Amino acid sequence: MAEIGHRYRISAGILHFGGVRFPLYGPVRFTMNAAEGLRTAKVLGLRTVVPMHFEDWAHFCEPATRINEAFALAGESSMLHPAAARPSRSTSNPGWPAPLRFLPAAC
Repeated sequence: MAEIGHRYRISAGILHFGGVRFPLYGPVRFTMNAAEGLRTAKVLGLRTVVPMHFEDWAHFCEPATRINEAFALAGESSMLHPAAARPSRSTSNPGWPAPLRFLPAAC
């Protein structure tokens, strides 16, 4: 990934967060956790990160608060798109269905 960051000038990235893992697949992670997303953003030289897929399903292990905290601790809060600070639709709107679960998560 560092090669991509050196070769191309990428200003924004839509990154999959949530830290999803399933016991069935062992240590394999299906989406990045907050630390991995931060590291990816830095390696690629992103100025803007738009987090996605981090709260609406029950198997997501890291909510927006963890993403915000990780970027803040690294002094990179300005890198996050403002949508990252907002709760997801399913947690902020009682009219939306509860988070869905199709496999047990391994948070």
